[in-house]
Amino acid sequence: MTGSALYEGSTRHRRFSPVPHEFSFHLYLVLLDHDDLAGDPAMVEPGGILGGSLWPALRFARADYLDGDTTTRLGDAVRTLVTERTGVPPTGRILTLTQVRSNGYVFNPITVHYCLSPETETDSSPRIDVAVLEVTNTPWKERVWYVVDARPGAISDPEHGVSVAEVDDRGRIRSEFPKLLHVSPFMEMDMTYRFTATPPGDRLWLRLENLKIDGDLVDKVFDADLSLLRSPLDVGTLRSAAIRHPFQTLRVWSAIHTNAFRLRTKRIPFVRHPDRT
Repeated sequence: MTGSALYEGSTRHRRFSPVPHEFSFHLYLVLLDHDDLAGDPAMVEPGGILGGSLWPALRFARADYLDGDTTTRLGDAVRTLVTERTGVPPTGRILTLTQVRSNGYVFNPITVHYCLSPETETDSSPRIDVAVLEVTNTPWKERVWYVVDARPGAISDPEHGVSVAEVDDRGRIRSEFPKLLHVSPFMEMDMTYRFTATPPGDRLWLRLENLKIDGDLVDKVFDADLSLLRSPLDVGTLRSAAIRHPFQTLRVWSAIHTNAFRLRTKRIPFVRHPDRT
C-alpha cells in the first residue's frame, strides 16, 4: 500500500534490566510518499496541509532530515544515501514515517525511511527492500543513519551502518546491527540493535530491541514498539489528530526527560557520553 497517510496509535518502551521500567505514549505520525509529492508538491508547500497553514501550525521542513539540504528533495536524498552506502540504488517508492514540526518545534528520536520494492502487475503490495533508520539523540541532537538492506545479494558493512535483513513469510524484515550512537544516558554503547518491521499498510508495526550479547548469551535490556493504524492524510484527519494530541513534539521531548528522571530515581547507573564531558 503506497501513498501519503496518517498513522495513529501508540508507542511502548520497556526496560528489562537492571530494573524493570515501562511506559506508553499515544501519538500520530505522518507517512510521506515522496514519489507522490514530487508529482504534486502542494501538500508540503505554503498553503498546503503540511505547509504551516493548518491550525495548530503543522509543517514539514526538509531541513529537519538527513543532510538538511533544502535544495534536494528528501526522497532523492534517501536514494542517494542508500546508493552511497550499499552501491545499489533503490528502485521503488520512498516513504518517510516521521513527526512534523508542531508549533515550530520538532524532535524525532527515530524517523524511518522505507525504500519499497517496485510495484508489478501481479504484486500491488510492495515489500520493504531497504529501511533507513534516522536516529537522533537528546540533548546533543547528534544523528546517525542505519541502512537495513533486505535485497538479494546485500552485503553487511557495520562500520558504515549497513546491515543485511531477512524477510519472513509475512513480509516483515528483521536485522541485527551494532549500536553506533550514544542515545540514552542509561544505556551502554556496547550493545546490538535488533530491528523488526512490517511494510506500511492498513496497520504499521515495528520494534527496536537493545541486546547485550556475550558469546551465546543474549540479554534483552530494552525494547520499543510502534503500533499504528492508517488513515487518509487530509485536513480533517490531521486536524483531528492534532487536537487529540496537542503539542505532540514537545510532549515527546518531555516524556523522554520525565522517564529519564524516573530511571535515575530507580538507581539505574548513569552512562556518560563517550565523546563529551
